Amino acid sequence: MQEIVSMIPVLIGIYLLMAVFLHLYQRRLIYFPLRVDPDFVGEEVVVDNHEIRLHGWV
Repeated sequence: MQEIVSMIPVLIGIYLLMAVFLHLYQRRLIYFPLRVDPDFVGEEVVVDNHEIRLHGWV
């Protein structure tokens, strides 16, 4: 029981470090999509998988 109690401050410290890290670097970790080029011509792609057809472009 004493070992578990002595680990609590370490776990709290790790949690706080991760929270601060994520707060400081949140802009770098989030994906912000860019505007699509107006001259973009996509190639249509069709994927068939077990009677389900998915359409998209690349």
